[in-house]
Amino acid sequence: MDKSFQEHCRALLKEELTKRCSKNSQYSLRAFAKCMEIDSSYLSKILSGKRSITNKVYDRILKQLNLSLNQYLDLEKKKDS
Repeated sequence: MDKSFQEHCRALLKEELTKRCSKNSQYSLRAFAKCMEIDSSYLSKILSGKRSITNKVYDRILKQLNLSLNQYLDLEKKKDS
């Protein structure tokens, strides 16, 4: 996966986390990681840019966020470029 795709996925995750936190002030990174079925320290490193998103984690994120087909295709296009 190229760098721009990684950044796009990272932005998507940050946006979703921010949205959930705005709905519930008690919502945490740990809760978000649990929802995404990702270790919280790994997710923290992904969000800070210290770790890359693997294909396995990428697929899990798409599934857990229930992305629309158009959103998914847009991400796939960026992934392949």
